[in-house]
Amino acid sequence: MCGIAGILDFSGGEVSRAAIGEMVGMIRHRGPDGQGIYSDKGIGLGACRLSILDLSAAGQQPMLDAETGNCIVHNGEVYNYKELRGLIGGEGFRSQTDTEVILKLYAKYGPECVRFLNGIYAFCIWDPKHSRLFCARDRLGVKPFFYRFDQNAFSFASEIKSLLLPGIIRKPNMKIIYDYLVHGVYDHCEDTFFDGVRQLPPGSTLTIERNRFEVGKYWDITADCEALDGTDILAGDKSRSTIDKFLEILNDSIRLQLRSDVPIAVHVSGGLDSTLMLTILNKVNGGQGSLKAFSYYYGEERYDERAFVEKLVKKVGWEVEYHPLFVSEVPELMQKVMWYQEQPFPGIITMAKHKLVAASHSFGAKVILEGQGGDEIGGGYQYYFGAYILDLIESGYADLALSEIRAFGRQNELSIEGSFAMLVNGLASYYRTGWSADGTHFVKKHCLQPDFLTKYANEVSFPKPFKSHLLNMQYRDVLHTKLPRILRSCDRASMAYGRELRVPLLDHRLVEFAFSLPGIFKIRNGVQRAFMRESLRSLLQTDLADVPKRTVVDPQREWLKGPLRDWVEDIYSSRSFRERGICDQFQVQEEYRKYRSAPNNANSFFLWQWLSLELWFRTFFG
Repeated sequence: MCGIAGILDFSGGEVSRAAIGEMVGMIRHRGPDGQGIYSDKGIGLGACRLSILDLSAAGQQPMLDAETGNCIVHNGEVYNYKELRGLIGGEGFRSQTDTEVILKLYAKYGPECVRFLNGIYAFCIWDPKHSRLFCARDRLGVKPFFYRFDQNAFSFASEIKSLLLPGIIRKPNMKIIYDYLVHGVYDHCEDTFFDGVRQLPPGSTLTIERNRFEVGKYWDITADCEALDGTDILAGDKSRSTIDKFLEILNDSIRLQLRSDVPIAVHVSGGLDSTLMLTILNKVNGGQGSLKAFSYYYGEERYDERAFVEKLVKKVGWEVEYHPLFVSEVPELMQKVMWYQEQPFPGIITMAKHKLVAASHSFGAKVILEGQGGDEIGGGYQYYFGAYILDLIESGYADLALSEIRAFGRQNELSIEGSFAMLVNGLASYYRTGWSADGTHFVKKHCLQPDFLTKYANEVSFPKPFKSHLLNMQYRDVLHTKLPRILRSCDRASMAYGRELRVPLLDHRLVEFAFSLPGIFKIRNGVQRAFMRESLRSLLQTDLADVPKRTVVDPQREWLKGPLRDWVEDIYSSRSFRERGICDQFQVQEEYRKYRSAPNNANSFFLWQWLSLELWFRTFFG
């Protein structure tokens, strides 16, 4: 795990080692254990190292292959490096690192080496024999890779700030800002909030060879997971085999991700994903052992998950350490968090995550396991329900669809009208990008300046490659909306303190398996993530498998309405906010006034948009 950066000069001129050093220095927090630079004709590579595997000097980067002359900088972990080392053959290795395994794989298989990797990674290999720069990002995009072109050079880095050094003109990307404020989406495409700075898509490679620039995908979930009807598969042996296969992959994922030469922490919550991960982790590790468990809370009874966490850890015999985020910390912490996040981020929960990582940092754990991704792969969001019902109807199962609607209402304590409302909202999310049922349809377009709306107007749409509407919604959330912004916020929170975050539920084999399942395994009798709940029940025989999805798990709504009122009003009434030319200050202040007198369950997404964007401008543009 590291921070990486580099420059390729197309003219073959000398790349300044000082420039590479400055780029790496900007992200030293990602790798506090060492720093190195490689330079050759037309190329400069740099890395700051976070030592996870083989803590000796043999693991330092940039790393050279003595046989080929190839040089690599690598951020992340390849979990199956031991197995791949056996595939390559054990001769010629100078270290026990996964980084050297990538180098040897590339020497043997060239760009096809990425197909063998299981892990979270972003790396760049300079191949002098072919004058080729080869870069790759992991399948789900857990690790970042940003790049830009400047005149006659290509530069890349793990974080955007390394590409914004003095002398580089910074410009906001107004079209992405438009997408954020009007469509409610962000981290949804290759462009970033900074004009000219792009990110390599998940599951993709980037090759520059003799002035040829090419971005290509090496992982496409649609290729192997064609939508299945499958609505007639309701129970019995096939259901049992589904659970067995899911648990088999998850067990192996956690086994691989426990590989580390440094202490490991586990972040737990009261949700199903965390419960499932900890249950398997307890089994694979033979108890808690040397692992340390952490959880956060807000000091607000309504949002306190400690009772759920305690029930879980007592069941498996673990101990957990709790760390709070208090409302008084938000204004000051927001400034620090924005510097690391680099772009508007998903709310107050991200600040709680930063505090929790800081706590595990004090414990000395360099690796953290978290249960991200279960909702996306298991069909856990309520707004998925409408797409699933549509699948049933189109497959000729109208009676089953009606039965599911009734069961969904019972599970979620909704009237029949409420169930149909949820169904309709979910379908609206599916057919209209800007009407996303995860809360982003609460954008306030009338609070934006007319000139801004006219000048940067554009539409946003996402692919729908499957026959199944449910799979198309999951595909959108995994690759374009929900998951990318969650993974980005988690990466920046962990790496701000030089900590590696691993996500066992997002092993690409699990994602492929979940996408191959018929919808009936994900939503059954009104219960979402059904196969995951049944898997947990088979392990623990506990009602923890029946814990409902909590749609609001932080006090952002109440805090913006009350305790943070002065802070919010100061930002909305500021001269800088008014002069950005984006928001109509009067309309924003009026909407905030209305919000303060609205019910406590009123959505606060639009308020957070305006706050986050203004503080992003202040952090990076003054």
